[in-house]
Amino acid sequence: TDRSANSVSLEWDAPSGNAVLNYELYRNGSRVATPSAASYTDTGLTSNSEYTYTVRTRDTNNSLSEASAPLTVRTLVPSV
Repeated sequence: TDRSANSVSLEWDAPSGNAVLNYELYRNGSRVATPSAASYTDTGLTSNSEYTYTVRTRDTNNSLSEASAPLTVRTLVPSV
């Protein structure tokens, strides 16, 4: 996980087993992206704020996994 004042870059492990169609990324309980790769940069965030992320996997059978364990990240304070 990498972060700045206005963004958070996330990476996660791809699951073994069924082929992955895409992922659903949630921030504070709301879906914000459906990336096809196991990474995403969330931009346009407020500095010095906490965000909680979870990820779900959608496989090629269109089955959606349970949500991952939550990850809470705080954006940085902008440098002056």
